[in-house]
Amino acid sequence: MSDKERNNSEFEFTHDPEQNKTIFVRELESATADDLSPVPARKKKRKKKILGKIVYLFIVLICVATLIWSTYTLIISFGGYAKGNDLYSDLSDYFNTEDPADISALAGKMTVRSTPAGKASPASLSMSEIRSMKLDNIEINVNEDDGESAQFKAKLEWLKQINPDIYGWITIEGSEVDYPIVRGEDNNYYLDHAYTGEYMIVGSIFADYRTNDKIINNYNTVLYGHNMENGSMFHIVELMTEDEALFNESRILVYTMDGIYEYAPISVYETNAYDQYFRMRFKNTTEFTDFAYDILEKSVYPRTAEFTEYDRILTLSTCTNEEFSGRFALHARLIDVEEFK
Repeated sequence: MSDKERNNSEFEFTHDPEQNKTIFVRELESATADDLSPVPARKKKRKKKILGKIVYLFIVLICVATLIWSTYTLIISFGGYAKGNDLYSDLSDYFNTEDPADISALAGKMTVRSTPAGKASPASLSMSEIRSMKLDNIEINVNEDDGESAQFKAKLEWLKQINPDIYGWITIEGSEVDYPIVRGEDNNYYLDHAYTGEYMIVGSIFADYRTNDKIINNYNTVLYGHNMENGSMFHIVELMTEDEALFNESRILVYTMDGIYEYAPISVYETNAYDQYFRMRFKNTTEFTDFAYDILEKSVYPRTAEFTEYDRILTLSTCTNEEFSGRFALHARLIDVEEFK
């Protein structure tokens, strides 16, 4: 077939002799919307764009909600810190006052939540059952001739009338630790309740509920308190892991109905809630001394010591605030006792 014949043949295959239009052009003119492929592609892009906007708005809403919640939490926290600071500062002023006249004056200024007559403990009360009252409505017998130890005992007796859960008082010289110690029916209630029985974010310093009434009968007396960012409660335990001089020089005084007990730190370290650093029960004295040597080895500051069955340990426990189970533990050894008559 010649080139001319071939060209004429292709022309006949692709052209309509009557309309002189290519078949491709005729098919385009007669095509419907469903025959065109670009439309679904544009719809798909439009859907992706809408979906992207929805995701973006969702992320923005989450960020805004997080900001609002964080701001609310900070306001509540600062408010709780301030409330706790006021409550415990007033009580600290009272407890450290030696003049009987000043004691009565301070007592008259403070208003607290108290246990109604006939109730065993604030832990068993609903807030509707707890009433406000003036501290000077409770009798306290302190005479000018009484010595320091007698005054401390009278003040603790006075506090126990406010709350039968009062176990004692703790002071760490040179620190903000100057608080009442309570002991509840469990180790949960006083995490967020003040010594008065009212809800408070700072909670209380509280003894393990298994603690013996007489502190000398405990091989290991365990006290719990929050690690507050404003430096209050048991924040000092964390500070001692960073300051060896503070660790060496600190002395811990615990006042109970039986006497005044002085402790010197022997070990401090970071641990977790699954460690048995708060162990209180021992089958025999050997188990106790083994426990004492074990906690000594954990300390961030290397120490050597000899322990006997006559030793007594005080443990302060607080959170690290880094993870849920993180803990700081401070162990101190009993070095002196002044018994109340």
